[in-house]
Amino acid sequence: MNSCGECHFIPETYRTVSLIPFQAPCLGNLSINDFTVEGIHSLTTTRGHHESRLVGKTKSSFRFEISGAVVDLDTFDNNVGIITITREHIIDGNISTEEQIYSILAERKEMHRKFRDGSDPVVSTIESAIKCNIPKPYTFTLYVFPDKEWVKPELLMAIFQPSMVGMDDSTDFDEKIEKITPINAEWPKNNNSDIRNGVTGLISWSSVIVIAGKWDYVKDYVYLEKRLQHVWLNLYINMDHLSKIIQLKSTITSQEINRIRVDATFEVLRVDEILDPSFPDRHLTILEKMIETSNFDKLKQKIDDQLKFFEIKAMTQRDKNNENFSRTLIGLTSFLFIIAIVTAYRSLFSLMVLVVEHIYSNLLEFIVLVAIFAVFMVIIFKRFEKE
Repeated sequence: MNSCGECHFIPETYRTVSLIPFQAPCLGNLSINDFTVEGIHSLTTTRGHHESRLVGKTKSSFRFEISGAVVDLDTFDNNVGIITITREHIIDGNISTEEQIYSILAERKEMHRKFRDGSDPVVSTIESAIKCNIPKPYTFTLYVFPDKEWVKPELLMAIFQPSMVGMDDSTDFDEKIEKITPINAEWPKNNNSDIRNGVTGLISWSSVIVIAGKWDYVKDYVYLEKRLQHVWLNLYINMDHLSKIIQLKSTITSQEINRIRVDATFEVLRVDEILDPSFPDRHLTILEKMIETSNFDKLKQKIDDQLKFFEIKAMTQRDKNNENFSRTLIGLTSFLFIIAIVTAYRSLFSLMVLVVEHIYSNLLEFIVLVAIFAVFMVIIFKRFEKE
């Protein structure tokens, strides 16, 4: 660790943009009046055409300031919403890279914890305004750095994929690294997903990092991430719903299976709408990398596998029901046939007396009844085997 007890604090700044997707029934009919409460400032509902096209169709959008943070609340169909919180951060640019890494990752862990439990002032203010607790299954954070020398490749790698520098970014993260393996200075350039000069975009499952001198260069990443997180959450909701049904060993109807399959397919198409030729190529490049690192395809595949499981289960149950029904039908038909034979006994006995002597009529009658019943059962069982 570097020792610099006499060094002065050199403030360096960076931004975090945290996206919190959720589903809540209280999003149905929000209006600007819901947010004219204490703690919410500079409220606006305006959106530019460029932003609207990248984010996708929203039911409502609000932008305001809470506790020094710039906040967006976008709502979509199916009572889905995304809270986007943009904050400025200050870090000592004079401390060692190891200390910077620990400081930023520990801060991210604490920030995400507060988002999840509702203790973050932004989240609690929004929950108070819309009058409901927001279920928050996960949070995703983008990091924005100015193009300055203090941002070392090792710091970027730690945020990009903490395990690469020996860090654990889970909720159990509490260790402080003593030394990190040096990262090649060309690594950010070699992993850049942005085609614009002067902009570096690093995209992974853990985070998105943008290095740019202007905030406007970052906005496309935020808009596209909103689009992806909206779709991802809708797929996650369906996957989680199916998982609970499987866990409870319950069943769903074929109509429900078809509805979920259509919904999942529609979500994929919702992402692919960005393939409009009127958009610049950089949007497609960024979005493809976001999709690739988000396990979006694996989530969709899991839903497909779950639906196939229910289809196979339903087919097996139908076969079992048909088999039980056929057996019941055979028994019932046989019972009714016996009743019919017994009912016809007197007429059949009179016929046998006319054909043979009275002494042999009972025996012949018995043989005829057995023969008729045997033929009947053979026909029924042959029919059952065909089914």
